[in-house]
Amino acid sequence: MTEERVSVKKLREDLYLFDEARDATGYLLIGDEKACLIDTMIGRQNLYELVRRYTQKPIIVVNTHGHCDHIYGNGYFEKAYMNYKDMDLAKEAMAFPEFVEECKKYGVSMPPFEDIHEGDTIDLGGKTLEIYDIPGHTPGGILLLCREERILFTGDSINHHLWMQLPTSSSIKDLVE
Repeated sequence: MTEERVSVKKLREDLYLFDEARDATGYLLIGDEKACLIDTMIGRQNLYELVRRYTQKPIIVVNTHGHCDHIYGNGYFEKAYMNYKDMDLAKEAMAFPEFVEECKKYGVSMPPFEDIHEGDTIDLGGKTLEIYDIPGHTPGGILLLCREERILFTGDSINHHLWMQLPTSSSIKDLVE
């Protein structure tokens, strides 16, 4: 969990793409007062230390959904936001024996989740993230829209290989609505 596995691509002065060995991605958006880390990937590297290379502002962690490749890096932070409709999914992922062993090995523990859902906003100072529910890939999937910058963070809910066949996915009907 501590080796350098995350490559970072600067997309703009205030936006970075984190790529964890092509297994998972996350984004760091920096506002005037706070920063938001959107998805913490698998957590093979200390993400808190990595984020601190780019900003010293307070960090808000938001998970777009509860799959392991979006939440495992939460252990480097004090809390994370996620839609509670994905809590059972996240609890299942956090109970995987391999993950439990890795946490013990590196002295990492998962922080509590705070609920986030459609209608909530996150003010970063000069940038506001609006939250929208998008059930489909998972029941609690969310989108984050930064209207000021015209950026939409979709997690796995909208992409070129959307997985809807998983037992934990919602129905196609839910996704279309």
